[in-house]
Amino acid sequence: MSYQKAYVALQVDVVDAAMNSMQFYATSRHFQVAKYYSLTEHSMAPGVLVFSKQVWDTLSKDDQAIIRAAAKESILYMRTLWDASEKSMRILVEAGGAQIIGDIDSKPFADALLPLHPVLVTAPRLRNMATAIQAAD
Repeated sequence: MSYQKAYVALQVDVVDAAMNSMQFYATSRHFQVAKYYSLTEHSMAPGVLVFSKQVWDTLSKDDQAIIRAAAKESILYMRTLWDASEKSMRILVEAGGAQIIGDIDSKPFADALLPLHPVLVTAPRLRNMATAIQAAD
C-alpha cells in the first residue's frame, strides 16, 4: 500500500498498523489515526551518502581525500540532527495524543528472522556483514 493511502486505511481500520520512523509518523500525521507507536527498533533506515563513481574518478586524490574526510566528519553532526528531530517529533505526537510504547523485548523479533538468514543472505559479503552486525548487538 502506498503511504499516500495509509492514513485513510488506518483511519477506517483497513490496516491495523504501519511501519514508520518517528519523523514519518509525525509528518504523515499517522499519530492522529494510529494512537500507539512501538519502539521496536526492528528496522532502522541508514543515512547514506552516494557519490557518482564517474565524477569521483575525475577528482584528484586530494579532492577525494577532502570529500572522504568531510563525509566522516558529517556522521556525528547528522546523528545529532536526527536525534533532535526525533525528540521534537516525539513531543509533537505525544501532544497530539499518541502513546509511545518503549518497553519492547526485541529478541523475539530477531529470533523469528534467524531461519531466513541462510535463505535471504546468500552473498558471502552480505553474510559477513550480517554476522558483524549480530556480533555488535
